[in-house]
Amino acid sequence: METLNHNLPSPEPEELGFWDKAIGIITEPASTFEQISREPIKTSDWLAPFLLLLFMATLSLALLMLNPAIKEEVKDKARHKIEKAIEEQVNRGTITKAEAQDAIEKASKGVDIVGTIPGIIIQSIGILFFGGFIFFVLVTYFYLIIKLFIKSAIDFEGVLTTYAMSGYIAILGLIICVILGFLFDRQFENVSLASIMNLKDNTIIKFLFSKIDLFAIWGYLVFSIGLSKLSKDKKPLKYFIAVLKKPHTIEYVCGFLF
Repeated sequence: METLNHNLPSPEPEELGFWDKAIGIITEPASTFEQISREPIKTSDWLAPFLLLLFMATLSLALLMLNPAIKEEVKDKARHKIEKAIEEQVNRGTITKAEAQDAIEKASKGVDIVGTIPGIIIQSIGILFFGGFIFFVLVTYFYLIIKLFIKSAIDFEGVLTTYAMSGYIAILGLIICVILGFLFDRQFENVSLASIMNLKDNTIIKFLFSKIDLFAIWGYLVFSIGLSKLSKDKKPLKYFIAVLKKPHTIEYVCGFLF
């Protein structure tokens, strides 16, 4: 005798674990966020990827400093920035040329700490505190934009979670940057076309090519999908447009991390 079971309720989908969510955000972001939207958001949903991103940022810094060529490149860039800043002070008449030379010599001694264990520790602490601060500034900015202009139903914790989870894409970008750094013996700040082609600073071509970063675009897209899913909205395009309008000043300051 056949058993009729068509009236039985379908089994509830199992709750996603940490690795299910991490892999799902990369491979199937729409369906992963769809399932996350059906579950109560946990603190670990945003805290785990947030801490992992900061850890990978500090780890990638330490690994790159093992490469002598990259270490010297970082030192040269630091010296150049210091010399340029001091030169501007001389031009403004803030300090004399003699004072400038003394300041450059003192600053150069400070640059020598780059790549050493104390230097890496100091830079790592900076990434942890400054990176964490910028992270929450961006989450707050996106939350306000989405609530004020899109009138989304998503709450702050939802924006926090989707932004943190899109950080899994940024982690992949960091890994690629480290690999490219060792392959080409130079620092890769991101995986943009400008960085890969090693274009010089302060050129229109570099500015335009710096926007062609597949990992950044991928991350923005995943973030937008997450926002639409947790907002119960079937139109992710407007979220993508809102995400792309991130202020250039904030993007410049936190670009090395996010």
